[in-house]
Amino acid sequence: MKKLSRFENRLEDILQQFVKRHFFIGFLVVFVGFPLLATAILMAATSVISFIIALLFGWN
Repeated sequence: MKKLSRFENRLEDILQQFVKRHFFIGFLVVFVGFPLLATAILMAATSVISFIIALLFGWN
């Protein structure tokens, strides 16, 4: 648990330094990149679950 906490703190420090140096790129990553990434992960997970259910019920 302690290692994970240190990793989170270190990552947060690195991201804060990056955003301070490259404000516009950081803005794009936070408000465009992360939502797109989250949507893509959600879409992929839903597709995998739907595919498994389709196979279980015999829908080809």
